[in-house]
Amino acid sequence: MRLRLLLFTTIALLLAGCGGSSVGSNGLFNYTPKPPGNFQFPGTPTPNAHAAIGSQGAGPTSAPKQTQAPRAAKFNIAIYGDTSSTPGFYPRDASIVKGTIIVFTNKDSRPRSVATDPGDPASFTSPMIAPGGTWNWTAGAPGTYNYHDGTRPYAVASFTVKAS
Repeated sequence: MRLRLLLFTTIALLLAGCGGSSVGSNGLFNYTPKPPGNFQFPGTPTPNAHAAIGSQGAGPTSAPKQTQAPRAAKFNIAIYGDTSSTPGFYPRDASIVKGTIIVFTNKDSRPRSVATDPGDPASFTSPMIAPGGTWNWTAGAPGTYNYHDGTRPYAVASFTVKAS
């Protein structure tokens, strides 16, 4: 009888500790993961997202503070030698917007230069650009610019600057 009482008590304690006669817990199936307090899922609107989305009546918002000036767009033009598969300038024709920085890169083994033709909206003449070197010019006045290699007048190209 003592053995039965001990066995019965042990079984009762085991069942009580397991939360009943079923295996597992339904609470595990209702688990919703929660990120840490400072984590934000990608694509989740920020607290001030209503300003960007265009919601009205959500309260006053202030313009974001700009931490640095926006960088101007750059456009690359390569200068190739006469024996290259692409002699002269590449690309030969381009269309850019005002404020774009044009980067002329000398891909030839000889020094080259770049100069606008007479009558262009604005004129420029680069110094000699060493092989592998670059020279930058910022597009200002809108219009079509015809230019040539200062060491090879027959190497010509053009670009058009648009106001916006």
